Amino acid sequence: HDGLYIASITNESGYSSLRVQDSKSLHKIPAPVLPQGIISSFFWSKDSKKAVFSMEDYSRQSEIFVWNVYENKYWQISESHNSVPRDLLIKPELITYPSFDGREISVFTFIPHTVSVGGKPPAIVYIHGGPEGQYRPGFSPLLQYFVYRGYAVVAPNIRGSTGYGKKYMALDNKDYAIEYAIKKFRETLEEDEDIADGYEEELIDFLNEISKEVKFINSDI
Repeated sequence: HDGLYIASITNESGYSSLRVQDSKSLHKIPAPVLPQGIISSFFWSKDSKKAVFSMEDYSRQSEIFVWNVYENKYWQISESHNSVPRDLLIKPELITYPSFDGREISVFTFIPHTVSVGGKPPAIVYIHGGPEGQYRPGFSPLLQYFVYRGYAVVAPNIRGSTGYGKKYMALDNKDYAIEYAIKKFRETLEEDEDIADGYEEELIDFLNEISKEVKFINSDI
């Protein structure tokens, strides 16, 4: 395209956020107010008057949309077949919980319509792959099926997930796991500093040897 505008898409707690700027002044220009979802591609027309993007959310698979820049209006131009009524699908709620080291862990939770307030349905903990991946609230027929059958689904972005900074992504690496193990060792022996110091070198050697066999030591689950 003619390079008049710059579009950037950021990942904010799993959802996509679209920002558009003038390429020369970098001033922000009005962008469409989109529902919470995931934008997977974005393309400008040659004259930058329109843009085409694909987006999905919890209730529909990826569809194609056109955005008129000057009118700041967008509309959908594709329609994938879906025989399941959208009102049967559950929008996940984003919550956080404190981990053992004080970090807040992001979790998407699906609660079935049939669960009453205070009810305790059976639950499925869904761990994303990677391990350096991220669960994002896109269209998932499998998870929606389990929720429809009465299961709550919990999808945490455990330490080591992407989308929360480089340090968080590295927290499942062996070096961080070893550091945490040494820290806990010292805390349990804090009443006797001499013993802690005397065993620290031996403990480091021991944990280093274990880390050669175990790829994943530290976990929230």
